[in-house]
Order: sequence, then structure tokens, then C-alpha cells
Amino acid sequence: MTEKRNAVLFVDDEQHILTAIRRATIDEPFDALFAGSGATALQAFEEREISVIVTDMRMPVMDGLTLLKTIREKYPATVRVVLSGYTQLSQVLSSINQGEIFQFIPKPWKMEEELLWTVRRAVERYNIETERNVLQASLAKKNAAYVHILQEMSQKLANERRDISGFKNISRWTLNFWEERLSGCLTASAGKANEVEEQFRWVEKIQNAYMDILPTVFEIKEFQQLAAEIRLASAGRVQFLDGSDPKMLLGGCHDFARMLFKTLLELHAADSGEAAAVTALNRPQDGGGKGAVVFESSPSPAMQERQLTLEVAYSLLDTLGQPYGFVLLPQTENGRIAKVRVGWQLQPQKEMSPGVST
Repeated sequence: MTEKRNAVLFVDDEQHILTAIRRATIDEPFDALFAGSGATALQAFEEREISVIVTDMRMPVMDGLTLLKTIREKYPATVRVVLSGYTQLSQVLSSINQGEIFQFIPKPWKMEEELLWTVRRAVERYNIETERNVLQASLAKKNAAYVHILQEMSQKLANERRDISGFKNISRWTLNFWEERLSGCLTASAGKANEVEEQFRWVEKIQNAYMDILPTVFEIKEFQQLAAEIRLASAGRVQFLDGSDPKMLLGGCHDFARMLFKTLLELHAADSGEAAAVTALNRPQDGGGKGAVVFESSPSPAMQERQLTLEVAYSLLDTLGQPYGFVLLPQTENGRIAKVRVGWQLQPQKEMSPGVST
């Protein structure tokens, strides 16, 4: 592969000066380009990447100062060198201030010791700056990748901590449950024993459903996608009452949410009738605070007769849900559970890293 050569553009309205430079740069390790006016010089920039421009100051139509200012604005990476006579000192100083030139060479100048030596340094300066910019861009890209990796690792650790906490909670809860129920079974009547057996079935069902979603993941989804998934998991028995932006990004453990809503609806419907469920989203104000999904569902009349089963199931689901931002609040009427409200804390967009799904 041929190495790309630098291009140096010499601009002067005096052709004999350009001719002299042309002869002197034949063996130089850069491509020498020539322009007799500012307009021609700008055209050259559109056709090729120019590493260095060397321009006279006094030219008709467009002088060197105007040309350098334009080059600085449109092609800031190009190194700028000025050729000038002593009578143009004020203009040179202005170009230094406004055009940020690399160096100016006074006329008359010596070809080898002054002009070519300066141009070689300018080319070297351009190459060093270009390489530095490439390295900085590469480092920025790598840093962004490292930050993303660290964010993913941090999120995975957070997921694992939540799952470990949930597993500890379910272990403690199950131990207490078995101690209480086993001691009660010894003196229970047949009807009471059947109810305890039903509680055991629901405990096993909930525990198995929870184990099936491990390990859990933290996901960021649009509200409309979240709503669709919850409806699908609940066989369409969940209605959303919501006035929020359907594109709003919300984060949380959606696997647990689907498991919880589905389990509650199955529990409430049990073996008779359909359970009613309504879900509403409280939207964070201006991205601040935390949004919450509020889920309400009522047990079927048949299930309302099995209060202890409901209490056991709610207690276990509440214990499991705490590490994931879920809280179950049974609502009673006349001393009996009439419905349950589930609060689900969601992280708003500004607290999350875009694109994270781990």
C-alpha cells in the first residue's frame, strides 16, 4: 500500500516566484501544489487534503489575510505559513493574530535555509497534530467502550445482589412458613388441612415461577413496550389507565413484573371466574424522581373465601418483590381482603445509561 503524501500549497500572484519554488521542491517528500490567486487556492482545498499552505500577503482581489482567515475557519488543521515583505509588517501581525499562522518568512528569503526548512517543519507539525488527533479519537472510543463495560459489570453485580437478596428472603420466609404451618397441621381439622395444603401448592407455584426467571436482568424499555408485554403475560386481562408519553423510557426488572402480574391474576381467578385488573403509571415530573406502576386486582368471590391462602401468597410475593422495587398492599373491606395494590418503583430515563440491558 502506497503511503499517502502530504500536500503543500504555495500561493502567490507572481508566477516567477511560483516557478522558482516549483524547481526547488521537485525532490521534496511532499506534493507541491501552486495557485496564482486566493480563489484558485480555495478550489485546491476542495479537491485534496492540504497539509500546509504558504501564501503571499499582497495579492489582488483576495489578499493573504482574507485567504488565511477563510482557511482557518474551513480547514483548521492546515498549517499556515506567510511570505511577506518588511513593508507589510502590520498586515503580518494582523495575520498572526487573526489567522493563527505557524510562521512568517520575510522577503527576500533563502530557498533552502528559510523557505524549505520552514515548510518541512510545518509538514512535520501537521503530521504530529494529525497523529495526535487520531490517537485522541481512538482513546476516546476505547474509554467509551471501557465505561460501557464497567456500567454493564456494575449492573450485573447489582442484578446479582438483588437476586441473592431475593433468594435469602425466600429462604427465611419459607422456613418461617413451614414452622408455622407444620405445627398447625398436627391439630388441624380436615377442612383446615385442605386449606393448608392449598397454601403449600401456591407457595410451591410462586417459588417455582420465581426460580424460572433467575438470573434476573435490568432492562430499559419504552412504556408502550412494557405495557404490551404485561398484557401478553396476563392474557389480556390487564387494562392500562395512563396519560403518559408512550415513548418514555423506564427501567426495572421486567421479568419479575411479568411473573408477578401473571401469578396474581392466576391466584385471583383460581378455579372460578376472571380476575379484574387495572394498571396505571405515575409519570416522573420532568424526568425527576421515580415513576411507579400501580397495579390493582380483586380476587374472585371464590378466592375471597380463602383469606389465609391470599395472605400467604401476598406475603411471599411481597417478600420476593422488595429487592426489585415491588410492594404489595392488600386492601380490606369489612375485615376481608377485597383487592391488592402493587406499587412498582421504576427508574426514570435520566438515572439510567442509555442502551443498558444486562
